[in-house]
Amino acid sequence: MTVRTAPPLPRPMVEALPGLAGAEFADGAWTLLTPAPARLLAELARRAAEAGAELLDVELRRPSLEDVLLELTGRGRAGGAV
Repeated sequence: MTVRTAPPLPRPMVEALPGLAGAEFADGAWTLLTPAPARLLAELARRAAEAGAELLDVELRRPSLEDVLLELTGRGRAGGAV
C-alpha cells in the first residue's frame, strides 16, 4: 500500500501501526507492507485525522510473483538478475 498525506506522517506514528510488516518513506509517500491492508488503512486514516493530516492518495497493490520471489531469495531489484 502506498499512502501520501499532507503533511507527511511522522515515522514513529507510522511504525506504531498495528499489523505493519514494513514501512519505507520516499518521494513524499509511505509504502507500507501488511497482510491486512483494510485494517491497516482504517487505523492509518484514524491516526492521520487525529494528527490533522489529510489523506491525499492511497494505492493498494498485491505483490507480484516477482516481488515474492525477490523477497524469498533476499535479492533486491538492484541486486542483479534473478
